[in-house]
Amino acid sequence: MTEQFEETEEILDSRADALVQDHWRMIEELIGHRKKHKLSQADVAFRMGVTQPTVSDFESDDSNPTLSTIRRYAMAVGARLNTEVADEDVSQDHDQDEGPWND
Repeated sequence: MTEQFEETEEILDSRADALVQDHWRMIEELIGHRKKHKLSQADVAFRMGVTQPTVSDFESDDSNPTLSTIRRYAMAVGARLNTEVADEDVSQDHDQDEGPWND
């Protein structure tokens, strides 16, 4: 049982890493849009109704913005977000009645 749990934990860690990479790729692309449109952080801040340091924090490596903040930033830099939910290849080896994902 422990071996199966470790495999599952490894799979979950891999998915979590992929989500983090996707998140940062999206933030980097949004920053690229800002620069492409020659917008300063102050310009974006004005459009978002926040301060320039808030935009700077958003663009920093240690930020964890909400989805609504990401959307507002995207609108401010003239970008459109496409959100996609995709099914992962989840192992069905575990009991279907166990686990936090069952309703």
